Amino acid sequence: MLSRREQWVLADIERRIRAEDPDIARKFESGLGRRRRRRWPYDAAVLAAFALLVLGLVLALPVTSFVAVVLSVAALGVRAWARRRDRAPDDGPPP
Repeated sequence: MLSRREQWVLADIERRIRAEDPDIARKFESGLGRRRRRRWPYDAAVLAAFALLVLGLVLALPVTSFVAVVLSVAALGVRAWARRRDRAPDDGPPP
């Protein structure tokens, strides 16, 4: 995994290449897109939480239902935080 500084340097190189030679940038554009973050862990956590919630409601177990709600809120919160972090503008190199 690259540090924030290394990510910034790579983004700077990409900006320079796009400015200096747009043809090369277009040729590499299809293969150099940003990697999408894996979202299946979040989806799996929400699905597991839903299953726990149903189980807790069917068996009348309030603790199981409570754990399910906490798990789903945590998974959705982490996913929202990760999306916000990935969309944050990069104003310059990190210190």
